[in-house]
Amino acid sequence: MLTIELQIAEPINLHIPVQNPLVEAQRSRQTIEGEVPSAQRPPTGCHFHPRCPHVMPLCKEKIPELLLEGHRMVACHLFT
Repeated sequence: MLTIELQIAEPINLHIPVQNPLVEAQRSRQTIEGEVPSAQRPPTGCHFHPRCPHVMPLCKEKIPELLLEGHRMVACHLFT
């Protein structure tokens, strides 16, 4: 049986709690600066750019494509 494990690799996800308590216990707690963007009026480009510590000018203009990077699904301009 072939098992494929996909991990989400966007930097913003390092701040989001996971549902596995064993994984969560190994992660350091970090806060995300800024405010949650409006769901009715999401920001242009990547919807996470207002709160991402790695934001680039391209992030504000273009939504990143979802790509398979190794065993990870990535939607971040840092990886494209």
